[in-house]
Amino acid sequence: MLSIDFSAYYSVDIESNSVVKQSSAQLDANIKNYITEHLVNIHQEEDIRKYSIKQNQATQVLSCMNQILQASSKEDKIEYAQQIANRLLAKEVEAQAKINHLNSELQKGGLIITHFTNESEKFFVVAKVHFIDVRMESNFEKGKATPEKEHMLKTVIIPIDNNSVTYATQENYALVTDSTKSKGSLAATFWWKEFLELIVIITDEDNTNKAFNKIDGYLRKKFFDQNYKMDYFYSRNSLISYMKSSPSFTFNTAIASIMGDFSTLDYITALPEENKEVEKAKIIEEIKKLNKNKNDEIIFDGNFAIDKNAIKAKMKKVIKLDTSISLTLDDEIQNLRDKIVAETDAKGKHIKIYSEQGYNEFK
Repeated sequence: MLSIDFSAYYSVDIESNSVVKQSSAQLDANIKNYITEHLVNIHQEEDIRKYSIKQNQATQVLSCMNQILQASSKEDKIEYAQQIANRLLAKEVEAQAKINHLNSELQKGGLIITHFTNESEKFFVVAKVHFIDVRMESNFEKGKATPEKEHMLKTVIIPIDNNSVTYATQENYALVTDSTKSKGSLAATFWWKEFLELIVIITDEDNTNKAFNKIDGYLRKKFFDQNYKMDYFYSRNSLISYMKSSPSFTFNTAIASIMGDFSTLDYITALPEENKEVEKAKIIEEIKKLNKNKNDEIIFDGNFAIDKNAIKAKMKKVIKLDTSISLTLDDEIQNLRDKIVAETDAKGKHIKIYSEQGYNEFK
C-alpha cells in the first residue's frame, strides 16, 4: 500500500533568480498523482547510477532531508524543503555561468520534494521536472507546460532507514537518474556533485570495463556457443562501435546499436516466424539485467560516461586459425559480414578476407 508522507512543489527560475513554493488543492492532488505514476518505482529503472552516502555524512541537502523526516509540523518540513530548493537555484546559477560561453542554457524545471512508503519500503525522492515555454491553444498566450515525454530531467532516490537517510552505523546509497547526461551537459555534474554532494561508487573506467565484459560474455554465450559464431563477431563489432562513438552508456541506446532490428542475425532468422518477436524481447530483457548479480546488487551502472581509454584495450580480439597462424581484430570492422567470409571448397574449410593491402602482401 502506498502512502505519500510528504510532498512539496517549487518553481525554480534562474532567469528571475527566484524560488517559489506553489500550492493549491488542485496542484497538490496532481503532484501526488505524478509521484504515484512516475516516482514510486523509479528506483527500478535500468538507466540509473548508484552513488554513496558515507556513514554519518552531513551535507546541506541530506541534513535537510533528515530534518524533514524528523520534523513534527508541516511548517517546519516546508522550511527545510525550501532550503533544498534554494540550494538547487544557487547551484544552477553557478552551472549556467560556466556554460554561458557555449550559448547553452540549463533546461528549465520545477522541483518535487517527497518521501513515501510503498509496502514496507520507504524512499526520499527529489525530482526536477522539465517545463517548456508554450502558447496556449485556448488564448494563444504564453505559458509553461511539461512535455508528455521526457518530462523528468533529474532525480535522486534514497532509501530511508530508521527515519533517516544518513545512517549512523553503515553506508547508505543514492540512486540518480539524469536524462541530460547523454548530451554532454554539465548538468549531470552539478546535480550529483555540486547540489547533492554525493560520492561516486563505481568509476567510469570500472563501469566501461565491467559493462563491456558482461555484454561481450553474454553475446558469446548466446551466439558463439550455440554455433552462430558470425552473429557473435558481428554483435561484438557493433558493441565496440557503440562504445567508441557514444559519449555515455545507457541500456536503450546500447541495445539499439548492438542488436539493431535483429534482421542481420542468423540466430533470429533460423527461428520459426511465431517465435522471433518473443526471442527478440527476451534478448533485450536479458541484456538489461546484466548489470546486477543474483542478489540484485549493481555490478555496473545503467548510465555512465564511457571511458575511451578503457575501451581501447577491449577492441583487440585474437582468433587462432591453426597452430602457427592467428587473425587479430584490432578495431571495429566496417561491413564485417562482407569482409570476412567462411566457406568450404574442394580443398576444405577456409575463410576469405577481402583486403587490398593483404592481397598486395601475399600476391
